[in-house]
Amino acid sequence: MTAYNALGPSSPESLLAGIQSCGAPGPEGIYQDAVHYLRLLQELQPLADRMHKTMNDVRTKDLELLDKWKAYREACREFQRCMGGNPSDCDVPQIKK
Repeated sequence: MTAYNALGPSSPESLLAGIQSCGAPGPEGIYQDAVHYLRLLQELQPLADRMHKTMNDVRTKDLELLDKWKAYREACREFQRCMGGNPSDCDVPQIKK
């Protein structure tokens, strides 16, 4: 996303417009390959946007989970102190089989 936005005036759209307005001859297939490459770059933008949103969503869920773990651990420690147990037992999740 950062790299795509950093293209600035060299965005795929402006490069494509430049290639289309240029009438200079070139080796066979170069023009078509350049246009194909720039069209692929244009398709990349929505995918990069979705990836960026997904990464932010995952980061948000990670933070929510961490907050829930901290709240659980504090409640567990308080319960252990109240019941005369060992509060450090709350530092590692207990998996029941």
